[in-house]
Amino acid sequence: MSWIIAARYVHRPRIARRCDDCGRRLGPHIYLYGRAHDTDPPSAMRLCASHLDAMTHHKAMTHPKIVAALAEGARRTPDEEAA
Repeated sequence: MSWIIAARYVHRPRIARRCDDCGRRLGPHIYLYGRAHDTDPPSAMRLCASHLDAMTHHKAMTHPKIVAALAEGARRTPDEEAA
């Protein structure tokens, strides 16, 4: 069982990083912090928007913390497009 400790939406990252799955340079992204198993130490994972779009069918995408982070991203995106 995987344990998601924290999930948050990062709109403007301070440091240039790459997606941990596809290697693309990150702009707005989702930052996940957790562990894969009870005995593993916690670690961070950063995922780009295109990777998240491809994972919409995955059951982890229904986790309340991930849903809240994605909702924050959806809430902030229209504000930036209007400016």
